Amino acid sequence: LSKNTNLNVFLNKNNDDVKVPKINGVKLSLSTLLLILENKKKFKNFNFYFGFEKILLNCNFKKPSIKNYNLIFNLVKDLPRNETIYIVTPVCPDYSYEKKDQMYNFTFENLNEDIGLVSKRLLIDIKEIHNFFNLLKIKFKHIITVGDFEAYSKSNQRRMKLTEAEYLHKINKSQKKISKTFKYKDCIADKEFSKIFGNKNIWLKRVKKFKEILRRKNLGNTDLSNKSLYQILSSRIPLYKKWYGELSNKQYLDILIDQASEYAAMGSLVKSKFKNTIILGADHHRMADFYNLEKDNTKPNLPVLYLKKNYIT
Repeated sequence: LSKNTNLNVFLNKNNDDVKVPKINGVKLSLSTLLLILENKKKFKNFNFYFGFEKILLNCNFKKPSIKNYNLIFNLVKDLPRNETIYIVTPVCPDYSYEKKDQMYNFTFENLNEDIGLVSKRLLIDIKEIHNFFNLLKIKFKHIITVGDFEAYSKSNQRRMKLTEAEYLHKINKSQKKISKTFKYKDCIADKEFSKIFGNKNIWLKRVKKFKEILRRKNLGNTDLSNKSLYQILSSRIPLYKKWYGELSNKQYLDILIDQASEYAAMGSLVKSKFKNTIILGADHHRMADFYNLEKDNTKPNLPVLYLKKNYIT
């Protein structure tokens, strides 16, 4: 499929006229069209497959695993008519960065008050992503929220030379800028993460729980192995060096565990808050698996989709 392929298919409500595009120069088979016309309930499924492939290409997503593909499809397919899907995009605070060719590089010299790099990446493709859900006639809300919990970290405070209150104040200003920037009718962009999903005490308890699990080398409900954990560590070390300087591999692993615990806590709190949820990330995709660290048979795994990031480290 090319980026220019028109994958929209329309059924006329008053009759069974069909307008079908060519895909790679080939029209869809007659049997496929007859199947859709015979049972219009399958129209949503049809649009899902082609519309989803279109946004994966056009919006430059990381290719989702088969597991995540199926989780998203089943969520869409089984969604009751009057229920809403919540798309949650946690974004980083506005740490300083510099432009390098067409990409960016975090410098972490200070904390600014604009929308931040991750929000900038989402802004490029948000309209097309929302169009996909509108095509499927699905009710959705897209929550874009800054990870204010980063202000609770003493090491972060030292690095930024800020008190917790100063840190939170700057993040609040960023969140207000995000709210003004993402003025789309289905966006909720006015609150930081802890104001939606749990206060500081709830957050710290949840992070502590997952940190203890990971320190026992228990990878929970993820599909990760110890080998893949160290592959993730290798991909994160360049960023950790920017932030923390030269450390031992054991120290870098401790930092990864701290961060992985935060992703696990986010996933756990999001699942507790909303029933039908998709995580749409735009930071480093290698952390995606940790959203589903928690083992909880009462709640399904979160589908996790990642846009390719706009920064190097």
